[in-house]
Amino acid sequence: MWLVIRLAFATAAFFYRYKVRWLEGGGDPMGKTPGGRPLYFRESKHKGRVVSIHLRVQVAGRATLVLKRESGLDRFLKGWGLAREIQTRDERFDRSVYVVGDHPGLGDLFRDRAELRAALARCVGYPGRRREIGWDGDSLEIRSWSETSPAEDWPALLDALADAVQATPSLAARRRTFDPREDPFLTRALLLEAVAWTVLGYAAGAGLGLLKPQETTYVDGWALAKTGLGLGLGLSALLVAVAVSMLRGSSRSPRVLVEICLVLLIGGPAAGPFLVSDLNTRLDRTPVTEVAGEVARRHHHHHRRGPDSYHLEFAPTAFEIGGAGHELPTEVEVLVGIYDGVAAGDTVVFGVRGGALGLPWIESRRIHLGAAP
Repeated sequence: MWLVIRLAFATAAFFYRYKVRWLEGGGDPMGKTPGGRPLYFRESKHKGRVVSIHLRVQVAGRATLVLKRESGLDRFLKGWGLAREIQTRDERFDRSVYVVGDHPGLGDLFRDRAELRAALARCVGYPGRRREIGWDGDSLEIRSWSETSPAEDWPALLDALADAVQATPSLAARRRTFDPREDPFLTRALLLEAVAWTVLGYAAGAGLGLLKPQETTYVDGWALAKTGLGLGLGLSALLVAVAVSMLRGSSRSPRVLVEICLVLLIGGPAAGPFLVSDLNTRLDRTPVTEVAGEVARRHHHHHRRGPDSYHLEFAPTAFEIGGAGHELPTEVEVLVGIYDGVAAGDTVVFGVRGGALGLPWIESRRIHLGAAP
């Protein structure tokens, strides 16, 4: 049951990340630009406080574009060849504005338009403000995360950029909506992001299982942790390497690579132990070995959220399974029925399996009272 829940979380995370980019847009009418284009304004709030504002106009085209303040990370990735940005030969613009877009027509958009470049650089580089200008092939917008109302010059700037787009033959489009299937990078980026979020979703779904009494207990929990962390880190490194090889050389790769690395830095190590445990138990075909342990004491923990947990402590007990020596855990979580039926000095018999990955584990449903074999 919990394996199904984990897979459901992973699937939900995949589709959420794949679709989330297409859920933006909308806004309320807010007059017109000096050129007569309808303006739309949208604000995002959190707990009643405005966290971002968006002012946009409709501009159809064949490309996507984001203009933002160039950061040290952008320069670093460009220096290592992981990102490649369009250069306009305007030193002030090229050093202050990072152009996120790979369509060859974007070079024509900024060429011979010095006044437009200067206005864009002033907007995104305004001191004390965090702003971006974005175009998704359908809507052109200015967004800010540090203001509550649009600046007075935004409508005119949107007009100027929209006029430049429509005057660039390689960018203008007769149809209204940009088709993302025309952009292979976008498809690769979304799929890689979705895979990374799938790993995190799997870990989140598995983490919910910790809220209920555990079905399995490992003879050596540290061995499970080490194996799981190794697998998680290895999987994360592999996915990052694949992402770098598939996305390098694009101006859009920095933010995508950073997101994938951060998500996998959390999700990979978190998902690793759960994935190892699932493989170790679900694929286990080894016979059950009965091991008897003498109860030293018992105790239970009351949790404010979730059910109580019941634990038995045992004297050191050695046993062999698969030709290797092991020791019974000194403390085992059990079901309440077992807990209520034993006292200090009683003997409990456990059913232990060797594990598909060689990690012995105790099946809770095979725990029963009995004499030592």
